[in-house]
Amino acid sequence: KKPVPRALKLVYAAAVFSMIAFFTAIITLPLKLNGLGLTEAEIGYFLSFVSLVAVAAAALMPSLVSRLREHATLSVAFFCYAAAHALFAFATSLPLLVLGAAFMGSGFGFSVPLVNHMTVEQSHAQVRGRNLAYLSMAIFSGQFLCSAIEVLPSDSNSLIFGSSCAFAIVAAIWLIYQHSNRRQNNFA
Repeated sequence: KKPVPRALKLVYAAAVFSMIAFFTAIITLPLKLNGLGLTEAEIGYFLSFVSLVAVAAAALMPSLVSRLREHATLSVAFFCYAAAHALFAFATSLPLLVLGAAFMGSGFGFSVPLVNHMTVEQSHAQVRGRNLAYLSMAIFSGQFLCSAIEVLPSDSNSLIFGSSCAFAIVAAIWLIYQHSNRRQNNFA
């Protein structure tokens, strides 16, 4: 049984981090939107808009990868998540929240299809199924781990969004560092 290469472990980490950033917002946004007076149906439309943007971002992702490369695109995705969480933390009007939703959908669309593609590309045919199963485990682990927001005071959505913004920035910087460190080691 061949061990999972370090490059794929970074992809799996990016998948976990992406799901934490995305689902933390998806769990917390309805509370924020309800506090601004939106109805349940309007909150549903708002979250659907996030998904629509994710589809558009996924369509744009290949051209972004061709310009920036894969790891830089992942970092862009996390900076999109950070921008979204910052807007969600401090926005008091719907237009700013809609802008945050556009960033949130972009973060998802730039990251999740890309980690899937990277897993396929970096996997030999004999272990591709196993590696895709590990990716699924990473994605679902990220969804589960976002439940850790329960340790933060639930009466402060701004604290949750601010913490998630900081998390996304750290993840983006970590991915940049890991990729540059890996490239230096390969050329050394």
